[in-house]
Amino acid sequence: MLHHGCVNPKKNRKQVKDQAKFTIEENPFGQLFPGEGVKIGQDELNDLQLLLTDRNAPQDDSAFNPAGFTFFGQFIDHDVTLAELEEGEEDLTKFMSIKKFVNLRSPDLDLDSVFGQGPESSKDLYNADWTLKTGADTGGFAFDLPRNGDEAIIGDPRNDENKIIAQIHASFLHAYNRMLKEAGGDKTDYTVARQRLYTTYQYILLNDYLKRFVDPKIFDEVLKDRAKRFKAMVDANGGKAVMPMEFAVAAFRFGHSQVRAGYRMNDDPDSGVRIFSDDDENDLNGGMRIDPVLRFDHTRFFSDETPLPGKVSRGRKIDSKLALPLFSLEAPSIPDNAIGSRPNPRSLGHRNLLRSRQVQLLSGFEVAKQLGVQALKDKELELFSPTFSELRQHPPLWYYILKEAEVFGQGERLGPVGSYILCETFIGLLENTQSSYFRLEGRDWTPPGELTSMARLLAYADVPAN
Repeated sequence: MLHHGCVNPKKNRKQVKDQAKFTIEENPFGQLFPGEGVKIGQDELNDLQLLLTDRNAPQDDSAFNPAGFTFFGQFIDHDVTLAELEEGEEDLTKFMSIKKFVNLRSPDLDLDSVFGQGPESSKDLYNADWTLKTGADTGGFAFDLPRNGDEAIIGDPRNDENKIIAQIHASFLHAYNRMLKEAGGDKTDYTVARQRLYTTYQYILLNDYLKRFVDPKIFDEVLKDRAKRFKAMVDANGGKAVMPMEFAVAAFRFGHSQVRAGYRMNDDPDSGVRIFSDDDENDLNGGMRIDPVLRFDHTRFFSDETPLPGKVSRGRKIDSKLALPLFSLEAPSIPDNAIGSRPNPRSLGHRNLLRSRQVQLLSGFEVAKQLGVQALKDKELELFSPTFSELRQHPPLWYYILKEAEVFGQGERLGPVGSYILCETFIGLLENTQSSYFRLEGRDWTPPGELTSMARLLAYADVPAN
């Protein structure tokens, strides 16, 4: 299985691409905010990650954001980013130029993570009638992924990292199959059905996901300006819609703070799972056939209702606290070489802090200054320890964005720096890629069938295509 962060450089690059069905051109990463940050000492970051301790209290639950969006964010991330180091070992303590990283995923938001290279090139993903294979086609549960043994047969194997994202991916398979049938059901209808699904996905990403987590005034501003900072980055990279490193290793990792220690998958009292446990059958980890008892009930994870119905699982608030299991990651969540060492720590928070340091992103203060937005006050950063002399002046971007959400967004949405980075990235992709619904259908387009939210799309996918 591919790791969430970077591809293991010891692995043959062609083997990695073949496994994940890649034929795309390798793209560099870019910067929305050019410049090089201060090289913060590792000891200060080690002390800081110890403060990210889980409170796990009822007041940490979001009032508005269902838990499913944590995993939909992961699904989006896998669709647009997969960083690979061009050379060198995967050592988070080493400084690396952003130019040393390449992105192995297409930034086009066209669901190549689901469709692979299409039915003629990625034949193992498709049936003879060009429907996408589901779990039922390989002798398993219909809403599991198609599998060869335990190995998922999908466009990006990272979408089998856990049992929730696996079933979200499976729902996209079912949604496409139903759209293909509605388009006519013939192989010639493949392009129509595929475009309908990925433009629907783009609409949901923008209007049901992004709007939920960003400052609405900033969303409107960036939309009106057509993501001018993203466009400047594209121009600086020869017209390529490259992914911003500030997004990949800082801003879009806000979802890590929303992860719960465990989830109940459906109404069955035996469907509770922990993130990790000693019993593989009863934890969230993927990489295995999913028992129907652990069927992902989308009505428990997504809802359009406000306030949220009582049965809906809530994501945690966006803050600088992580669930306790995220402090002791194991393979395959992280590379299995020297786990627990300084180059490869178990703590997800520590890894995020080191990654921002590794690529020398500008600090939160420096980005806020470039944007001309209100910066956090020293006391709001809560870096009171005398050992944090550098961090108080140069707070890591990921940590700063989480603290912003606490202060400016009350834990329900991102503050100005986080909002700008996400809006510039996603609106910028829709403005600058050929497959976006902005270009194909127009900005005012809405998906046919009123599939305007994840709750509606997953309900639609629940209806069999035959």
